[in-house]
Amino acid sequence: MILDAYVDGLRDRTTKGNSHRSAESKQRMLESVFGADFDVSRMTDKDLGTHARIRRRRDGVENGTINGDFRVLKAAMHHAARKGGPLRGHPDLVEIKELKQRKGLPDKLSDAQVHRLFEAAAASWDVALLLAMKAGLRREEIMMLRVEDVDFDHRMIEVRSKTSERHGVAWEPKDWECRSVPFAEQLSLRLKDHIATLRGAWLFPKRRDPHQPVTSAMDKAMKKIWERAGLRDTRKPGLHQLRRTWASQMHRNGASLETVRELGGWDDLNVVKRYVSAYDEEKREAVESLDP
Repeated sequence: MILDAYVDGLRDRTTKGNSHRSAESKQRMLESVFGADFDVSRMTDKDLGTHARIRRRRDGVENGTINGDFRVLKAAMHHAARKGGPLRGHPDLVEIKELKQRKGLPDKLSDAQVHRLFEAAAASWDVALLLAMKAGLRREEIMMLRVEDVDFDHRMIEVRSKTSERHGVAWEPKDWECRSVPFAEQLSLRLKDHIATLRGAWLFPKRRDPHQPVTSAMDKAMKKIWERAGLRDTRKPGLHQLRRTWASQMHRNGASLETVRELGGWDDLNVVKRYVSAYDEEKREAVESLDP
């Protein structure tokens, strides 16, 4: 079997066990629809459509998950079509096209969920959570903050370009838009404590080189925090959820859409409108207010 050969070979070709396990999982999904002995070389567009419909109806998954099945199938066919492979020169192989995916927003978090995140955060990483939750900063904006970007006298954070030929750093804010973001007392106190512990210029430096900003270590830390808080199954877990929660709470507390747009660094007001859509409890309160 072509799919079997590809998945089994993946164990030997990669050092990442999770790649092999993921491919095995996708293989099981394909076989659950077509059977264990289905012939990859005879697959048609209709077969692919059938797989997508069954996966949606039976498993309740979205196009992104189904595309994962398709990518494993495509990789297996490509591998079998290489020199010496069983599909080499096959004239009628189906062209596998990925399904369109709708870009969904990250979930907004409740007060209880936010509290769980802060309880799960290790020392110093709670500052990253606060910067997203209390200042609305993006993930990369947090990573690229320097101590000099924090103005305690005016309680402002400067989101601006970073260039250092000496340390190989070159970064621009999204859409090249620099901005000033005010912050309140809670964040101010925590930032002062955090900065007092630093040896270099970066707010979140690499552990082994304080002259370099953190990169993958922050992503790994955030993943662990969301896992400890039991929130890994929410939509798009990570700092972007806190940024959306910040925008929603700002608007709920009286800030205009334009104010939220400027502080958050968005270009399009329509994007902000999607970010600040009402919480479930607000919808319920609005409906119950109709009762006498």
